[in-house]
Amino acid sequence: MWQCRKCGRPVFFAERKQSLGFDWHPNCLRCEECGKRLNPGQHAEHKGVPYCHHPCYGALFGPQLFGHGTRNECHTSFGKVENRDGQVKRSHLESSLKVYNQFYEGKPGEIKSREVNGRMILEGVLKIYWGVRNIIHLKEEDDQRTFAIRRRSTASASSTGPSDDFYSDSDEEQPLWCDDPQVNGCSTPTAQSPSSPQTPKPQASSTPTTPGGEEARRRRKRRRQEDRSSTTSTATATSTPVRRAATKTGSSAIRRRPGRRMDKTKLKRRCSINGHFYLRETSSFTPPHASPCSVWITSLVTVGEVLNMLLEKYRVEMSARNFALFVIKDNGERRRIRDEEYPLITRVMLGPHEEVARVFIVDAHHTDEISPQVAQFLNLSLAECRAILQQYQQEEVRQIKAVRQKYADMAFYIQRRMKELRGV
Repeated sequence: MWQCRKCGRPVFFAERKQSLGFDWHPNCLRCEECGKRLNPGQHAEHKGVPYCHHPCYGALFGPQLFGHGTRNECHTSFGKVENRDGQVKRSHLESSLKVYNQFYEGKPGEIKSREVNGRMILEGVLKIYWGVRNIIHLKEEDDQRTFAIRRRSTASASSTGPSDDFYSDSDEEQPLWCDDPQVNGCSTPTAQSPSSPQTPKPQASSTPTTPGGEEARRRRKRRRQEDRSSTTSTATATSTPVRRAATKTGSSAIRRRPGRRMDKTKLKRRCSINGHFYLRETSSFTPPHASPCSVWITSLVTVGEVLNMLLEKYRVEMSARNFALFVIKDNGERRRIRDEEYPLITRVMLGPHEEVARVFIVDAHHTDEISPQVAQFLNLSLAECRAILQQYQQEEVRQIKAVRQKYADMAFYIQRRMKELRGV
């Protein structure tokens, strides 16, 4: 079963669309910018993401001046399908991007920005750290193992020579034709010399009647077995021209192998993350914790697409639904990046310092979020945590006493009022 490149769900044969080397649902093969449905092989692509030729691809990745001296790069309707960057204010994003690029000035981590019809498009490299605890399964596409090929004997190979019947015909077809011309009652007309033509003897028939014919048949069968099991030519040098013609020009000659049978090269093991080899027998690998990896994206690429690009880059054959992107800060806070967010914008808003906040790829089903209120207690020592718990317990006791005193006072006043009413 195939899997969709965009949503990761199974794709059936009837609805399968192949484009960019992947399988898609018909509804998933759409332009990333405007959402228009695309036909396989009739659209543009950038970094593995499909776009329509006009106007989206030309506007996003074309020249700066698409029109005739104007700053508009495409039609005015471009980019109005969805307000993709409406979650972050424009002024806040520009200030964060300025601080981010100042830190990476002259370095590969700098993020470029473009303005398209009043919209801000970011593009650059996003650094992601591995935080997967479970074993991941990798593809093994570069495996070049040497394999043995069992070759058939060339004595039974097909040929167009005149002596094919000598090896290919069965005993029933030509029972009296044998390898030894000196045997009475048989001959070899297919290998006769043109200078001395011979005619079959009149006693040749379809059924052998002489003991010499039976002996010739057994001898012919024995020699066929020797020819099939031998690796060299089985032709014997005789004085008759019939035998010399069969060994030199006939199809029964066995070809010798030039040199070694096979070039046994070393197995090429493909390196995975950071040059580490994975276990070949099971194709399994556990990435070192906090080992970095990079992927080039834009501010229009979602979380699911980033995961697909990352898994495809490192040849991970597991589904993207098993992984998730988390923002992990130095104080222990963990927050999952939602599907409606854009990782590149999230990275810019977090700031350029990787020591303060990092983007991790983790197991989606075994990683929980940690709120800032809980994260503030993670870096405390055991004595400090015990002191805080003691303060909480004392506060709890005081609150319990206050609540009990409150209801005791209410009960006292109610009972006094009831006595007053009885006395009246």
